[in-house]
Amino acid sequence: MKRLIKLKHWQIFALLCTPYIVSIIFWQENFSIGNITALEISVFAGILSLILFFSWILSIGLFLNSIPDNPHRFKKWLLIISILFCLIGYSDLNMQRLTLAGGNTPNPLSAIMTPLVFFGIFYAFYNVPKSLKSIEFDRKAKFPEWIIDALLLFIFPIGIWIIQPRLNKIYAVNEMIENEKK
Repeated sequence: MKRLIKLKHWQIFALLCTPYIVSIIFWQENFSIGNITALEISVFAGILSLILFFSWILSIGLFLNSIPDNPHRFKKWLLIISILFCLIGYSDLNMQRLTLAGGNTPNPLSAIMTPLVFFGIFYAFYNVPKSLKSIEFDRKAKFPEWIIDALLLFIFPIGIWIIQPRLNKIYAVNEMIENEKK
């Protein structure tokens, strides 16, 4: 997971946006390659994009929480579960595009997943940006200080260009401190 933190902002942008752009391009197309339709390619690319995006959020959270001097600690296992809720819920939402096209039957999992996804989004987008700002300020960040970072994470892909360079700086400082301790 630290590999994602080390990447530059343009590398993260390319990694996260490529499947997203493929998903958008193939969304309304009407062709097939053998038995695979453009809509199925779009759904697969959309799910891949979600996996990459939430893996990036998870890696940020786990990295920031592993820093010993972090003033805002949170439960790692709860972050992992909340990210899993988000992945399952949004993937189910993506799969419903196939249902609308006549591919599958509706899934009752959607009704159960909606509040769990809402919790997952809240937990992840509360703790990760607050932890980021708390490390930068070296104290627990207040709401007005970290809400902009939460919005930047949520406003994909613009937030990548602002958040990732700050993560690179925190990573470099953390590596320097760890190397001095050895």
